[in-house]
Amino acid sequence: MSASATQSELRLVVLGRSGAGKKTAICKILGLQDYQQDTDDDAVQECSKHRGEVAGRQVVIVSSPAWYGSGCNSEERRNYISSFIASSSPGPHAFLLCVPANQPADEEAKALDVLKKLFGSSAVSRNTIILFTHTDVLDEDEQLEEYLVTWRKDLMELVERCGERYHTLEARSGEQDGRTSVEELLEKVEQAVMKSGGLHFSCPLYQEAEERVRERQAEIVRQRREELNDQVSPTDSQLENEEELEEVREEAERSIEGCGVHKYLSSVALIKTSSVACDGGQY
Repeated sequence: MSASATQSELRLVVLGRSGAGKKTAICKILGLQDYQQDTDDDAVQECSKHRGEVAGRQVVIVSSPAWYGSGCNSEERRNYISSFIASSSPGPHAFLLCVPANQPADEEAKALDVLKKLFGSSAVSRNTIILFTHTDVLDEDEQLEEYLVTWRKDLMELVERCGERYHTLEARSGEQDGRTSVEELLEKVEQAVMKSGGLHFSCPLYQEAEERVRERQAEIVRQRREELNDQVSPTDSQLENEEELEEVREEAERSIEGCGVHKYLSSVALIKTSSVACDGGQY
């Protein structure tokens, strides 16, 4: 994918514990019809990348298993971290942390601790939005904000850590339809981006990943041209169309997971996250 195309798309990273409703959220954002037949998040054992047009804009969503949880061993954690960083390079416009409103917030609080250690404090305070799920716990006439303020100090603390940014895609009786709620979510993402200077999130890990992805892109294009006995120098602009640009970009993202930069990224990430203790193990 060309640099201009990468810059124009809106990139979101969806995180959350098993069973938090990540797949349902992704399907709702992208307008897919199968979200009501959502499979259990426990079945998702690898990072996934989804694309679609939402409200006239190209949106890319990267979802990852709960790599910050104690259920992951060291190797799984390395793989998940490297995979989602490469897939969301050069950096997401927002992290969406799916938080079940019917569960204690201990695990999500530790997830924010891990994000802070891995990417820096601004990843949480400026670039993370709490996306509440399982809001059926609320009384029929109860608003989400009222529920949080009255009953759930632990959830409010998450919201405060994320710059007061939160949302839900689960429309209740008398509220707006699902697509309007999705558009409101994207507006909140855009507002967060504007407060960050109009740029997507970046840090040394993402900068290193993007450099390696671009190097690998050039290698892939050169190899393809050589196979076609084409002596034209390998630049993005010489690829046939946007679909080919996207294909080469994603092949480059996948391939760097198996090279030296994967080991570099994952080892740095593991060192940063392994120091955050959690019940039953370490993040």
